[in-house]
Amino acid sequence: MAEVQASAPASPPKLLYLIWREPWMTVARDTYISRLLAHAGARTWPVVEGGPQGAARYPVLQGDEAWLAQIDELWLSSEPYAFSAQHLAEAQALCPQARVRLVDGELLSWWGPRSAAGLRYAAHLLATPA
Repeated sequence: MAEVQASAPASPPKLLYLIWREPWMTVARDTYISRLLAHAGARTWPVVEGGPQGAARYPVLQGDEAWLAQIDELWLSSEPYAFSAQHLAEAQALCPQARVRLVDGELLSWWGPRSAAGLRYAAHLLATPA
């Protein structure tokens, strides 16, 4: 954990982590994914807490939210929706100024034995130029 925090960006990038398409869905800040990304040095958007269970934990985006113009990093998870290279341009249009990446959803969303590897993976992605 100390090595990950030492490599964290000085200013946390604003990160949109997409888990679904049609409709676009992301993660609330009180989810495991968002907390892991925060430990790696990012700040997920939107600024919303979803509660202990239910659909509010995975907000639906309309695609015209003003804050989308402020996103630094847009990550497309490999699960539960299997984002692939064919979705990159569509996602880039959602946040034109963001760095868009395909990411391993198992490492970033499956807690337990994958947690340490997921944390290192997220920190590595945040530290690696596009």
